[in-house]
Formats: sequence, structure tokens, C-alpha cells
Amino acid sequence: MFGNRLFTAGLLTAGLLGTLLTPAPVNRIGTQSGPCNASVTCRNGKTLTCHGVGSCQWKGDGIPSLPGFVQCDGVRQTCPP
Repeated sequence: MFGNRLFTAGLLTAGLLGTLLTPAPVNRIGTQSGPCNASVTCRNGKTLTCHGVGSCQWKGDGIPSLPGFVQCDGVRQTCPP
């Protein structure tokens, strides 16, 4: 019984951390249904932001060959290379 509680607590904690830290690796894309806001700071210091009624997507900027971006309701802004 005690083991089941620990397992359940671990799953809940992992789920909460996954929600709070998405996207964790720079090469992952975060998605949120609207209304929503997305913000990414580019390597050059510029910050991209957008507001979506239906959906938002974002990816952190850190890998030169995979630039970061924000996209809200289909309108995309990308960090410069």
C-alpha cells in the first residue's frame, strides 16, 4: 500500500514538473491551447512574444541550426540565425 502511494506521488510530481518545464530541452516544441501567450528569448537578446486565441507553440533558441520561435494562431516569428 505504501509503495502504491509513492508511485502515485511520483507520477503526479512528474506530471506537474512536465507541465511547468515544457519545453525542457531546447529542441522540443511547447504547445498550449488558447487563449494563451508565448514568449522566447533569442540568443541575440531579442524577445519574441505573441498572443493566441486558439493556440500557441514555442521552442527555445539555443541550437543555431534549429532557431527558436513563437507561433500563435498560425502567425510565426523566428529568432534570427
